[in-house]
Amino acid sequence: MFLVGILVACLASIAYAYWASMPLPTPGPTVSITSPPLQFSMGLDKAEYAPIDNFTVHFSLRNISNQTVTLTVTSILALGINPMAPIFRVETSSEGVTSSELSIAFHFGFRWTYSNGTVVFDTGHFGRFHSTYNIVLAPGGCLNQIFHLSLVQYYGKPPVTGVFQIRGFFPYFYVDGSGPPTATLETPSIAFTAN
Repeated sequence: MFLVGILVACLASIAYAYWASMPLPTPGPTVSITSPPLQFSMGLDKAEYAPIDNFTVHFSLRNISNQTVTLTVTSILALGINPMAPIFRVETSSEGVTSSELSIAFHFGFRWTYSNGTVVFDTGHFGRFHSTYNIVLAPGGCLNQIFHLSLVQYYGKPPVTGVFQIRGFFPYFYVDGSGPPTATLETPSIAFTAN
């Protein structure tokens, strides 16, 4: 029994040493734009994909001021699926944020293009809400959404491959009653490949 215990402890130590020596996963590329009182960021889970992979786009909108900010927003899309669009799902989380629409809308948008500018997927192809709502961000408050998207461009068509650019935007909003929702924050592009 004693020898079995020593053997198990040795194997556990070897397994732990191997696991601890493995590099931590590195996050994919991320870009941000700051327009006080807001910082808007977008990132991918990685920069290279296989044609059959799904990819994940992370969005974050943060109040970088020391005062509560009220945004009046017209959402980019509802969570209904357009039958001509790629398969997707959206996850929402927040801290220091209140809104009646937090979990039923995709609050951000993105345009995915080939490197030559040809559009692969654009969230503007979805139906828009015809209503306006408020998002209230406490100081340091942050609204996060993750958009999981299939690299199959349309149902029944082959996977999309090539060199791509993706650009995120937070469209159609205004801050603290400053006017109709016309402002847009737009990130720089991120390059990625699917081969």
